[in-house]
Amino acid sequence: MITQDRSYFFALLHGVDRAIVRGYVSRHAVRCLVDVFMGNVLLRSTEGTSRN
Repeated sequence: MITQDRSYFFALLHGVDRAIVRGYVSRHAVRCLVDVFMGNVLLRSTEGTSRN
């Protein structure tokens, strides 16, 4: 599961990097997307540990 999440994260980063380089998305928009994504991942991962 962790390996799959890691693969998705790296694929997302690669896509974001290409979008920035090509000028499709502003850096501010990318930062907001990554902040939300990371927040969701961190919240989801801590939810599972609090139940144990």
